[in-house]
Amino acid sequence: TTKAVENYGLGFGPSFSSQINQQGTIGLSIAYVHQGSPAAEAGMKRGDTIYKINGVILNSSNYKNYMEALYYSPSGSYEFEFIRDADLKNAYKVKVSCESYVYDPVLYSAILEEGPHVIGYLALENFDLYSHEFIIDIVQQFKDSEITDLILDLRFNPGGSVAQSRYLASAIAGASHLDDIFVNVTFRGDKKEAWKFRGGPNDQDGLGIAPDLGLNR
Repeated sequence: TTKAVENYGLGFGPSFSSQINQQGTIGLSIAYVHQGSPAAEAGMKRGDTIYKINGVILNSSNYKNYMEALYYSPSGSYEFEFIRDADLKNAYKVKVSCESYVYDPVLYSAILEEGPHVIGYLALENFDLYSHEFIIDIVQQFKDSEITDLILDLRFNPGGSVAQSRYLASAIAGASHLDDIFVNVTFRGDKKEAWKFRGGPNDQDGLGIAPDLGLNR
């Protein structure tokens, strides 16, 4: 596994459109910003709502083109004007250029303390074996912090590596379940296999055994 996988672009995820004033201005609210990306380095955050791009105010006629271009095939530089926290009175302006950046599937992670609870929070964009070291680091941080609760945010996660999902599930389920069945699989032709938490068919995942997070619920 390696941390050297790169993306190219601005580094923020899909956006959601809504009208933000009586003049018909459309705002594009950002779902997430990749850590270490050009957008993150420029100070942009999840929830920022873009309403002007390179001096052009977004409206019902043009916003779809910008929405698709910024997410699917951005290139060059952009000057964004946006609002934050639904504050229509204060605007921010930044210039962001598309660049290569190290891809991190961890959109956000934190350890939060609330009374007797130590809560691990992980928002994961997808299960990506090439970036597995990020997951190893996060799980170990949760282990070292002795979390009592876990919030696993997969809202923007379409899937990916079964092996990595099993690694994370093993940390959640704990060592006592390592030889339990993770999933029963039926292939075409009715071939059946029972994959265990420990590492899939014949323990071939090669990811090692995840730390036991010690969660009891």
